[in-house]
Parts: sequence; structure tokens; C-alpha cells
Amino acid sequence: MRAIIKTEVTLHWRNELGRFDFRDDLAKVRCPVLMVGGEHDLIVPISLAEATARSLPSHSVHFERLANCGHDIHGDDPDMVFSLIREFIVDGPIVAAA
Repeated sequence: MRAIIKTEVTLHWRNELGRFDFRDDLAKVRCPVLMVGGEHDLIVPISLAEATARSLPSHSVHFERLANCGHDIHGDDPDMVFSLIREFIVDGPIVAAA
């Protein structure tokens, strides 16, 4: 209900988004990663965000799933999102042990 789909944009790019799959390359990421996904995201469904997080090295990624958010996580729950970002930057990433 909150999304506006522009089919002509997709056709212009010949469905490039449907062919982007960098999961194998994500395993090569060496820096800490904070991923935050909204459970009600219609653009990047939470299942896709979780699959992306699983593709990153477990010792490098911190994934947060926000229950009451869509794609606009910083608009839907700014206090939580900015708190997570601030904590990640100031205190260092909280990630699983390697």
C-alpha cells in the first residue's frame, strides 16, 4: 500500500535488479557491518535482508530486525535506528565471535 511501482523504470534497466546477486562476494567482506531491516519492508523483504546478513562473515555482521518498520526504517523508528548506528560507531560493532 505504501509503495509506488514504476514498471517503466524496471523495463528501462531490463530487470537488472533481478540479476544482482552478490552473495558469494559478501563472504569476502572484512569490515564490521551493521544491517538493519524492517519486518514490513516491501522493497527489501526481511527474508532477503536476512539472507544477505547470512552471506556476510558471521564475525563481521550485526543484524537487527525492526518489528514495526518498513523500508523507511529511520523514518518509522528514528530513535531505535539512530541509537543502533550511534552504538555501532561509538562503542564498536557487537558481532558474533569468530
